[in-house]
Amino acid sequence: MVRRASFSPVAVSSLLLGSALCALTASTSAQTAPAPVAEAAPDLEASGGIADIVVTAEKRQTRLQETPIALTAYTADTLQDQHISTVRDLAGLVPGLTVPRGGITPTTQLFFLRGIGETDPIFDPAIAQYVDDVYIPRSIAASPLLAELERVEVLRGPQGTLYGRNTSAGAIRYITRDPNDEVRLSVDAGVGTWGAFESHGYVSGPLIANKLYASLAYGHEQHDGYTRDPTINKDVNDLNVDSARAKLKLQATDDLDIQLTLDAKRDRSTTAYYTPKSQPGGGFDPSLSFAEPQPQNNSNSGGAALRITQALGDKLTLKSVTAYRLFGQAPVTYDNDGEAAVKQVNFIRYYENELTQEFQANGSWGPLDFTSGLFYLHENFSSDRNGFSYPSLANPPQDQVGNTKTDSYAAYGQGDYHVTDKLTGTVGLRYTIESRDFTYRQFDDTLTGTRITDAAGNPIVPATATNKAGAFQTKSDATWYSLTPKFAASYQWTPDLLTYASYSKGFKAGGFDNRASALINAQLPYQPEKVETYEVGVKSQWWERRLLVNLALYYNDYTNLQATATDPATLRSRRLNAASAYTEGFELETTIQPFEGLRWDNSASYTLALYDQFPNYAGIGTSASGNRLPYAPRWTFRTAPTYTLPLAVPGQAQVGVDAQFQTLSYADVANSWQVAIPAQWNVNLFAKYTTEDERWTFSATVRNLADRRLPQGGSYSASAAGTVWTFVESPPRTVFFKVGYKL
Repeated sequence: MVRRASFSPVAVSSLLLGSALCALTASTSAQTAPAPVAEAAPDLEASGGIADIVVTAEKRQTRLQETPIALTAYTADTLQDQHISTVRDLAGLVPGLTVPRGGITPTTQLFFLRGIGETDPIFDPAIAQYVDDVYIPRSIAASPLLAELERVEVLRGPQGTLYGRNTSAGAIRYITRDPNDEVRLSVDAGVGTWGAFESHGYVSGPLIANKLYASLAYGHEQHDGYTRDPTINKDVNDLNVDSARAKLKLQATDDLDIQLTLDAKRDRSTTAYYTPKSQPGGGFDPSLSFAEPQPQNNSNSGGAALRITQALGDKLTLKSVTAYRLFGQAPVTYDNDGEAAVKQVNFIRYYENELTQEFQANGSWGPLDFTSGLFYLHENFSSDRNGFSYPSLANPPQDQVGNTKTDSYAAYGQGDYHVTDKLTGTVGLRYTIESRDFTYRQFDDTLTGTRITDAAGNPIVPATATNKAGAFQTKSDATWYSLTPKFAASYQWTPDLLTYASYSKGFKAGGFDNRASALINAQLPYQPEKVETYEVGVKSQWWERRLLVNLALYYNDYTNLQATATDPATLRSRRLNAASAYTEGFELETTIQPFEGLRWDNSASYTLALYDQFPNYAGIGTSASGNRLPYAPRWTFRTAPTYTLPLAVPGQAQVGVDAQFQTLSYADVANSWQVAIPAQWNVNLFAKYTTEDERWTFSATVRNLADRRLPQGGSYSASAAGTVWTFVESPPRTVFFKVGYKL
């Protein structure tokens, strides 16, 4: 498929908006300069204006409305009001962000922004996650504890000149509270339908006044299974997660602070049990799975981070962030077909550890604000995956053992030069070196003396498989280099109106396939994913800050977009590249506060995400060119009014609605109608009462009010076992009540 010669409506709109910005810049000269961040918004709140959120997306404190990038931020209060207890609950809150219920455990989560994401959590994410500047290299067991958050920031578009690891689609930053001289204590506990129980605690304060501080956060979350499995006579798809984080901060001098962070997470939820289309009796019930394996999930993760911050006067800050993290899923059992017959069963052991080191130099010099850094990542990821599919000569049961060692080096920098008190030009550059060493061994029943199934053909757990020394083995390595720039300009017309335009490149490293189902496929690297992004945007405030309107228009041009498809040479599934793809669209966010007590948030996004050229994706002669990218609904909408009731009693009571809608999307490259994700809407409710002293909070939330259980993802294949057609269904309606106390 040849790239279109004509401009799409979004591309035309982008050009028109860019032209309008240039014309407006030329015709306007003297307006008031924006106020510094120190003069933030308490008075605005008192007068009925919408309060600003201060963010650190550009490595310095700026107001959200004065930050010239596509960025959405939510504070801890907002997340708590909506009962956002896991990262999966972010779905619908950010325009252009899709959060399918993927992953074999609840603490593994996939994200898609502007039509781009990663469908397999064992590969490098297209959307990076950072917890307090620490990069999380894989989506497995990566969901953080949300009990101690200050805010969540979601950056849309390539991120390479501000952060440690280069990503092609965006970044999600979780900023947690640091301990200080203020004594903080907060606890909450809640119960709900489906046996739900949650409890969180946070304590923080000084150990030595003005010198040494500490904090401790803990969270436990559980609910019963949302799905019934009559084959094993159990409820599955339950939740059982414990998380903890501890911080120790030393204020060595007025200009030097040292902070050590330790965190750990334990996940004993059942793995994902899928709903099959083929069910006994010929009907279909979205709350049933018939998978035969017993639940088995032993997932643990954690790490340590040392942050050293040195201020050199008022103009320069040096920071070092050293982190070591690891996770293990050993063992985990899951079933891909959801049927009682043994068709697609997997026994896996994943182990990963990584060391990251980042040095930052951030500051200002006259009219120049700058961010710069050096980044290093060493990661060791190993997988032992016993994949059992219906046996046939072409596809025997296999035990695939892969080990990937990654070394990533990068230098990056970005400068914002204030040409005038209104006009700012931005130049950024990043240089990256990525090296990977890959070792792969394969065992299957065709190898003499190696059995991974018993006499009845049932899978054997990898740990008990014998005579692995006789397996086939291959070793490979590759190194890639990348230079990615960013150029941007912004104009602050008034304190209430900002416009910007940018061009940037993104890069996602290549690698080797730990899931390779044929030895020859394990020897073939997939290539780096590259993107060029064009974006223009407006951030505006009106009516004495009672109305906020933000708009971003973008165009992403991808080459070598990474995907999992069928190798035309071996007819086996493997990691490979689509020659080219593009996404384009817009994101609109509005907030209106027409009178005291009412706040109304709205958002809408349009995403056109297509493969330009993807020939032979499922064998010679097939083509996905022109197909839509997975998990990319054309339209998403959200409306969320919140009203503070005018009570004649002490305290404050709020009620709110959060309604979301998205159009049809697909779960696979083939755009199979069998696993299309239908258009769907969802409504959540919440109510909260806070006592006059703001110490006690009582809240209630209802999620999925209409109790609509619709597909969030799925898979489809036809093999010697027959058609395998399964869905990942949304959770049912849940009601939750919580009591919280803070000092």
